[in-house]
Amino acid sequence: MDEAAISPCSSIGRKLSRAGEQFPWDARPGWQGQQSWLGTEPPVGFCPLLGQWWFGGCPWCPCSPSAGPSHWKELKASCGGNRQSPVNIDRRRLQRDGGLGDILFEGYDQAPPGKWRLTNNGHTGALSCCPCSDADGGGLPGRFRALQLHFHWGSPAGNGSEHTLDGRQLPMEMHIVHMNAKYQTLAEAKGHPNGLAVLGFFFQVSETTNTNYNTIVAGLRNVSHAGDSVDLASTFRLSTLLPPAARLSGYYRYQGSLTTPDCSEAVLWTVFEEPVEIGREQVLPCTAPRGSTLLKMINNFRPPQPLRSRRIFASRGATASGGLALLQWRWRRCVLFVGNGKRGKKSTLKPWLGEDFVKLNLCRGESQQAWSCPGLPL
Repeated sequence: MDEAAISPCSSIGRKLSRAGEQFPWDARPGWQGQQSWLGTEPPVGFCPLLGQWWFGGCPWCPCSPSAGPSHWKELKASCGGNRQSPVNIDRRRLQRDGGLGDILFEGYDQAPPGKWRLTNNGHTGALSCCPCSDADGGGLPGRFRALQLHFHWGSPAGNGSEHTLDGRQLPMEMHIVHMNAKYQTLAEAKGHPNGLAVLGFFFQVSETTNTNYNTIVAGLRNVSHAGDSVDLASTFRLSTLLPPAARLSGYYRYQGSLTTPDCSEAVLWTVFEEPVEIGREQVLPCTAPRGSTLLKMINNFRPPQPLRSRRIFASRGATASGGLALLQWRWRRCVLFVGNGKRGKKSTLKPWLGEDFVKLNLCRGESQQAWSCPGLPL
């Protein structure tokens, strides 16, 4: 296909993709129809958390919506495959897998011997992981070594997680990328369906600052240009970025892909139920300087892809499975009512009984929400 028919920026997109699986900003949601930054003008501003790099416009390259994620397959055929990520996790259609027990996080509780290096890789803030951090167990086919972690976010107008939960998008999502230890290089691993394992964590906005992220937020102010790297001022344990260990037994598992070109279908995905709580002031967007025409880097997520014939499995510790009505984790402090069609009958929740329904009496004055089992009205 003639590259001019794809997008004014497609040739650069191909070069970036080959060089490091990066992609021009116009190819991300939220940049469609806007002016693009293609390397001629560097980012010129940043605001925490991980969310807003500002770029000068590229007036001679008005990239169009034809460069968006739905057209990635025209640049990389693998982006149109049958096992693409992210996906919507429909908790009514999950299959319980008793073999999905606790994941073993080896080395996550040890600070690396050196400093953490933070890099603006052109589409997000990424941290190189200590090679001593591994994930094992939990149905993973072997030992997987942590390589890198990065973030996806939205905009002032909306959330920005890549995976969605029952059709709902969460504020942010963190991915920790691991490579199967049986392979020697990333290129080799990407050639196998069990080559990579990515751990995904949703973020939930809190009124309280998450001090475990302060070092990252501070470091991001020093990597405003694509390609910039900085050693973080203080070290930390990778485990401090995760939800509490006691709440990591609940997760969802499926076979998928990388979420940026080349979209290699080599990823065993694990998406955890429990979110990471992050302070509101750590994710609030900043505004451009007065009189500025700078663009914000927003919505660096890929929309959900078709699940097709794939199945999503729930771990032994997940609250969601089969046809049982499901609790939404962000309201976990609430009172649970279970009954056989009788509203408000307080009972003990017997796991996975299809004849029961779950009624959530929300705390703190929030409006009531309810989810029912198939065929049973509330």
